[in-house]
Amino acid sequence: MSVYWVSVPGLEESPEESPDEAIRLVAKYNLENLRDERLEERDSSAYRKAVSKLAAELVKQAELARQVEDVPTVLTTEEVTESEADGPGTIERLVAAEDAMPRALALLEEIRKGLEEISEKTERISADMQAATKRGQGMKAALSLTNRLAHEISQPAENMATSGHAYGQVLADLDSGVHAQLDMIETFDEPTEENKQFLRELIEADTAALAAQAQLEELLAAAQPVASMSRSLRTPFGEMRNGLQGVLDGNAVISVWAQRAIDLLGDDAEETERESP
Repeated sequence: MSVYWVSVPGLEESPEESPDEAIRLVAKYNLENLRDERLEERDSSAYRKAVSKLAAELVKQAELARQVEDVPTVLTTEEVTESEADGPGTIERLVAAEDAMPRALALLEEIRKGLEEISEKTERISADMQAATKRGQGMKAALSLTNRLAHEISQPAENMATSGHAYGQVLADLDSGVHAQLDMIETFDEPTEENKQFLRELIEADTAALAAQAQLEELLAAAQPVASMSRSLRTPFGEMRNGLQGVLDGNAVISVWAQRAIDLLGDDAEETERESP
């Protein structure tokens, strides 16, 4: 049973017809939708009820599974060979890697711009709240301002969550292609200059991604105190955190590439690290 935790565009419309095998696979099974409840406080009634419902459904599915004789399928050598023939080869994976990296960088830029927009709106509302306090206006004025902020940042926060998830997914899809290239380089006694440039680019990509991540974390931390002021802000700030999590997931993939690149470059890696911003 799949727990639907964060919105995935491919699951929203005709997932069974998706070109993504993972989307088609997930769509075949029960989806327990917890997208709203995941943003509730862990000790809230809504969250506890959702967990209880999930547990009850798991018990039900486990009982149904006991009633079915599930015999594992053992593939023959011919079937394994046929399965491998249907999958992408090294060249296909490398082509996919070339196409995906610009998309990942564009998504990272979208996330950065979205968070900057949210930060600007948050700062403006914070200034308005301070001015309202000086004028002697009460909590109703503050609540009105936080509700307005929640409305204004709702869409950019949702876009952040979508872009963050897509960023992590693009890099996960890119992973096999990059490792295919690294595996190929590893077979050489000495990397060619072209290969060394590829390895340097991976190290530089890791440095840039971590710098962007630090900026996102700083912006989110600066806006966090405002999020605790009103319940209406929990959902958009939860979406922002989801967007950042996608960045963290994607950057973890890049860091593995960079470490392999450093190992393959050997002494040349030190020069690359000194040149990185």
